[in-house]
Amino acid sequence: MSVTLPLFINGVDYSAEAERRGVSGLLARNADGNPRTGVLGPPPTITISDNTVTVGQFSGAIGTPKGAYLLGLDSATLVEGTIGAADSTNPRRDRIVLEVLDPDNGSGGTDRKGRLRLVPGTASAGAGLPPLQARQLHVGSILTPRANGGNPSALEDPFFTAAAGAPVPVRDAADLGTLLAYPGALALRLDRQGALMRAAKEGNGVGWYEPGGVLGYRALSANSQLAEKFEYVELPAFSLDFTTSVSRAVAIEFSGVLSAIAGSTYFFDVRLDGVPVRRSEVVVTSTRVETGFSFTGRRPALAAGNHQLRVYGAQHTGAGAFLLHGPTDNYGATYVAVRDDGVGAV
Repeated sequence: MSVTLPLFINGVDYSAEAERRGVSGLLARNADGNPRTGVLGPPPTITISDNTVTVGQFSGAIGTPKGAYLLGLDSATLVEGTIGAADSTNPRRDRIVLEVLDPDNGSGGTDRKGRLRLVPGTASAGAGLPPLQARQLHVGSILTPRANGGNPSALEDPFFTAAAGAPVPVRDAADLGTLLAYPGALALRLDRQGALMRAAKEGNGVGWYEPGGVLGYRALSANSQLAEKFEYVELPAFSLDFTTSVSRAVAIEFSGVLSAIAGSTYFFDVRLDGVPVRRSEVVVTSTRVETGFSFTGRRPALAAGNHQLRVYGAQHTGAGAFLLHGPTDNYGATYVAVRDDGVGAV
């Protein structure tokens, strides 16, 4: 290993490899240390006409141990090769690739160019893709059903890359595992909600975590008079349903403004999936003087799935006339919120 030749110094005769290595420092990297191969920016469209395939404009990068190639399509381009006849028994999936031909970097032959082509798959029950080779960027695929099973269809599912330090879109957990993991690295899981950051989280070790995004939020739209009952009743204005795609820690907040006759007290009970998260009391010290409150709670491990947050209230002491204030009184919204509090990616 050696110091990469700096770009750009007057009087230096740069080789193509030296320039590729210089450009590579501006791109995201995979776990093997090589520049990441993928689409840069918006993915291309794929259209089928009879047995021919056209791919729309896009830019990308192909990483190799000898640096990264920057390439793409400047306009809609016809793919080399045509869709073959359907198999009589099984479906077939063909892969569309944009590839670099460079005999100085292992491609063989004498061509030095980029090429967009269709790589035929093998008909089988699972219709697996043909393997991706070195210096190839996966653009998408064409699924051809068995004979008399319908027309071929395109799947636009390229892998992505990004500038160094920028969030990298990844298809799933397996794709995430190919990224170079370093403190502060950012990834965007396309198969689920939320961004991921590589960091050390207290009590959980080093891993990919979601910076605290909002999983659910519901606010009171107008003032609401509370029932004067000494038993808990549900407050439907704050009923909140949300979904988590993986196990995670969550933080719950219930915040707002309450008014009543002086000396009155009111209990709130916030429950997640039927289990109390926080039970707290609001004491109104002066009549017609609004009392702000904010209750927080945390679940360190909420399983993946559908969840329900419910708020219950009960009068405790005093004459009552309890009023929860909405945003029309210029106090801000009374609301309940569920926030992501850190999760290891799976």
